[in-house]
Parts: sequence; structure tokens; C-alpha cells
Amino acid sequence: MSTIEQSHTGVGDNVAGDKIMVQIKSLAPADLIPPMDLVLESLRKKDNATAKTQMDMLKAMAQRDPEAAALVEVISIYSGLVEAQDHDDAWKTVAKIISTASNHVVKDMCLAALLKLSSGTDREQAARDLFEGKSPPGPYSQETYLRLYADKVLAPV
Repeated sequence: MSTIEQSHTGVGDNVAGDKIMVQIKSLAPADLIPPMDLVLESLRKKDNATAKTQMDMLKAMAQRDPEAAALVEVISIYSGLVEAQDHDDAWKTVAKIISTASNHVVKDMCLAALLKLSSGTDREQAARDLFEGKSPPGPYSQETYLRLYADKVLAPV
């Protein structure tokens, strides 16, 4: 084995040949699950101030990936942390995202948001039908469905 010594003065690259450069430019929606769960846990504890702070950090992390940004927008709608937004506008936003999303986490969170937005409205049955047509449902939509719509306890499988 031989020793290699390098010395460099001046500007520019001192390594000849091909280089492998790795730059992380964005986070995928799956990378946002842990901070997303923190936001949802804060909401379950009714700690809206903490949830809003966590949501701001989540928004900052998800800026560069379109699906991650869509996921954060849906979480904002789901959690009610967005500024006063019309239900119809929120519904349209979530419906647009769910129709174009390919990531299962994004689709599941969209379905959860649709279930929550439709509760007590004329869209309730459509949202329930959409959920009941999923096999198996994701954890976020399942939790929302059980909180808002389940009228009987399901037997363990």
C-alpha cells in the first residue's frame, strides 16, 4: 500500500477525475412522518400553540418537494391550523391533492382531511364511501373515521 500526498494552493478543485456529489435537496413525504405525528399528537392533547409551532417547522422542511408541500397543506387543513378557510375551498384543495398524489402517506392524510371536513355536511356519505372502499385504510384516515363515524366497536381480528 502506498501513501498519497496532496497539496493545493490557489482556487479550484484539487481532485482530478470524476467525483460523486450528493446533495439533499428535499425531503419525501415519508421523511415527514415523525414531525407530522408530533403535530397530530399535540392536537390530540389540545395543545394548539405547540402544534402551530411544529406546523411552522414542518412547512419550512417541506418547501422543495411538491408532494411534501401538499402533505403539509393537507395537515394544516386537517388540523384547523390554517387561517379561517371556507370549507368548500378546503374540500377542493384536498380533493385536488388526493387526485394527483402518488404517495400513500399523502393520500391517507387527504382521506383523513376529507372525512373530517365532511363530518356533519352533505358530503359525509361520499367521504365515508371513499374510506370504506379503501382496503386496507391507512392509519390517519382510520383514526379519523373511528373518531368521527364509528358507531360500534369492531371485534379484533
